[in-house]
Amino acid sequence: MAQKQKLKSERRSGNTAMMDLFLTLEPQSFKEKVQELSHLFDIDKKSFNLLLEKFDALKGSPIDSFLLNRKKFIDNETINAMLQDLLSMFWYSQQDYAGGYLKCMLPKQKEYESDNDFKQRLHEMEDILGSLFVAVLHECDYFKR
Repeated sequence: MAQKQKLKSERRSGNTAMMDLFLTLEPQSFKEKVQELSHLFDIDKKSFNLLLEKFDALKGSPIDSFLLNRKKFIDNETINAMLQDLLSMFWYSQQDYAGGYLKCMLPKQKEYESDNDFKQRLHEMEDILGSLFVAVLHECDYFKR
């Protein structure tokens, strides 16, 4: 029997956009963004989905801040401003923290390390950070609303 796919608007810990924000932003900024996104979820799930989908699509390539603040990615001005702010903070934190506040803690492959050993170390660290991510979301009451 086919399993029903969860909607992106469900508050799930497996959301890649949220995980990227968690790994990149410094903790206080992340907490503020989680609360802001959680509030958006409560009032407009469609905009919540759109915001995270657009963020996920645009986060890979930084846009000059001058152009970013003038670009219209989403028709709703409030949601567009939230997206611009998320992208700006995300790219700034990548630059400021050598890839991201926690992302810079992910292991790099050592010169004489086998691919399998590296993948194992990487997965172990990702599991630890994933558990921390869920704990932080619970701490921010992300799932309770």
